[in-house]
Amino acid sequence: MALCRSWKLILPLVSFLMASSTLRAQLREVYRGSNANDDINGMSFISPSTGFVAFSKFVGFTQDSGHSYVQRPITTSNVNYNGYQVGLTFGFTPTGVVAFSKDSLLAYGDFSFEPSILFSADQGQTWKLVFHRDLNASAPALSEGITDIEFPGNGSTGFALHHEEVLRSTDRGQTWTTVLNAPNQFLRKLSFPVATTGYVSGGNEVLVTTNTGASWTNITPTTNSDNNFNNIFFVSPTTGYTTEKTRLQVYKTTNGGSSWNKMNDESLVPAGGSDLWFINDSTGYIADGSYNVSKTTNSGKNWEVCKKAIAYQ
Repeated sequence: MALCRSWKLILPLVSFLMASSTLRAQLREVYRGSNANDDINGMSFISPSTGFVAFSKFVGFTQDSGHSYVQRPITTSNVNYNGYQVGLTFGFTPTGVVAFSKDSLLAYGDFSFEPSILFSADQGQTWKLVFHRDLNASAPALSEGITDIEFPGNGSTGFALHHEEVLRSTDRGQTWTTVLNAPNQFLRKLSFPVATTGYVSGGNEVLVTTNTGASWTNITPTTNSDNNFNNIFFVSPTTGYTTEKTRLQVYKTTNGGSSWNKMNDESLVPAGGSDLWFINDSTGYIADGSYNVSKTTNSGKNWEVCKKAIAYQ
């Protein structure tokens, strides 16, 4: 039986899920946390059994495919702030993790809404702050910190973003430089199928770079002033998807964003969710805020809610 994973899907409380590609896609719950206020915000696995999960209260380390976790909290006592002046009122909230190995780990999110990236060389026991931005109090939307990071092909070059910047690293996250400055914008997600070509979405914009972030072009599918492009995912440098949250629409391009096709009839098949992942050019998954994962096998035209098994094992 073929298996599909909810790799990046943001699923509060229902942590690590597996789905089967039977007629009704099946999700199996393997872990349930005991704290109803502790969401799962992201995960990164270095093997089928070993990986890290960004809970909102701590980073979890698992070696049994997500059945149990060693908690790796990020506190004032185990962080080297590296000379940055950091707001500590609310501490650090992880949005996600990137694991190159058990001893090379990035956690990203915010210190009191200030975009921040941390590095650990000891499985999350201690941390070093490698990127930080002060809060822009005049921004039209409250910062959610660093909201996405990708290292294409698990290489040395990677990209990160918060609402007002796209960042690039060429040393696996040890240092970061700004490649796109977007003051007062609402950038949310990025997708880099290869290091040279990548896409970002957020608010009323979708942007592309074909030169490793040196320059960017606006390729927004529609021009409505209240657009909210909240997800983007590309399976190749030219073929990918974006979702528009306000109207619950899915768009697909096969030519790098030169043109887009709206895939779903939102009056019949609305498609909204907090994260998007495609495993090929037609089959993908979207997670919503109601603890559901939906699957499409026809490029976003139709979506089926994946059935969930209640018991976990």
